[in-house]
Amino acid sequence: LHTPALAYARARAIGLPFSLTWTASEGIFRGLADTRVPLRASAVAAVVNLVLDPLFVFEPLNWGVAGAAVATAASCVAACFVLIRSLKPRLDALAVRKSQTVELTTDAAAERAANRAVAGTSAATLLRTSSILGYWVFVAAGVSRSLGPAAIAAHGVVLKARAAPRRAPAPCPRRPPPLAPQHPVSSPAP
Repeated sequence: LHTPALAYARARAIGLPFSLTWTASEGIFRGLADTRVPLRASAVAAVVNLVLDPLFVFEPLNWGVAGAAVATAASCVAACFVLIRSLKPRLDALAVRKSQTVELTTDAAAERAANRAVAGTSAATLLRTSSILGYWVFVAAGVSRSLGPAAIAAHGVVLKARAAPRRAPAPCPRRPPPLAPQHPVSSPAP
């Protein structure tokens, strides 16, 4: 039981940077109010995983559990390719627009304070999420040791099923209401 689990963890760890990049890129696209590109990336990842899983797990390669992990890692790489390829032209366009804008002077101390606040919040969120994930990995490892390889497979299926709704595109954010009225307000006649 320990050997297949270790093989899966090692093979899956190869794709971890791509999995994190995938998640971060989806957030960037949501911020740009575009959920079509992340949906397309998820579809590509699903197709890649669907095709590679049987090839890697069964004949001709017969890698077993490690093959499933390699197929999942490859699907993350494919999704990242779609996302980064779609994001690059947008970043280039933003760089051009930024170079054409008038430089505004900012208070450097206020900007550093705002950056520290964001970094602190991000670090706290990262610590919280890592702690929760680490706890559940620890619990799942203990349970799967006592129940056997079937429990590991069932756990993987349940995790993927639970993650599916999070991969669905979120609705695009609405534009905030304008701060000032769009039409001039007429004053009453004296």
